Amino acid sequence: MAVSTAWPVQVVIAGASGRPPTLPTPSPEPDRVISLISLSFPWRLAPNQTVFYLPVDEPGEIVVSTAWQGTQRELVITLDAPGQPAPFARQEGPSPLQLHYLATEEDVEGAYRWWRVTISSPGDGIAAAGALAMMYPGSRLSGMFNVAPDVGAVVIVLPVAGPGRVSATAAWEGAPASLVMQLDGPRLARPLHAHGGGRAAAPELRH
Repeated sequence: MAVSTAWPVQVVIAGASGRPPTLPTPSPEPDRVISLISLSFPWRLAPNQTVFYLPVDEPGEIVVSTAWQGTQRELVITLDAPGQPAPFARQEGPSPLQLHYLATEEDVEGAYRWWRVTISSPGDGIAAAGALAMMYPGSRLSGMFNVAPDVGAVVIVLPVAGPGRVSATAAWEGAPASLVMQLDGPRLARPLHAHGGGRAAAPELRH
């Protein structure tokens, strides 16, 4: 793994039928960079939750801290990896809420490379203006999130080592019929690029 001061890019997929969530803003200088040529994996978009996909390929401490306002008193934080039989850790409670987990060599060797942090609501309230801070082996992420009954979001954190084209294409089945995909960088007041579309013309983002 090469050492660099490159920053992550986030591709956010959110239901266009509801109010889109506020995009988290990553730390501008992660400790290292993972070289990515292409990435393809299934995702599940659901209301009442925001899912963060994090590249974790070495053991170490994972800490997720949240605080929020709104009508939803309690939230649930779940840490897992796609394909695993059970979550590594789960924490539920009122704001502020924190989850800790120490990833072992066995976890890393047996888990899918992209781990998931899911922030979800067990009720029908809204967690608005949520503040998020995550620390995981090799990097950290901080910013904002929303959790609402009519909004779902998937955030894929991509370390970028240098200049070049970033592109993404999404395909899905089921509701909603239309999605919005956004590309966001650190310390930006607005997304670098955003594109929406339906199943007949899947969103394709290039920057």
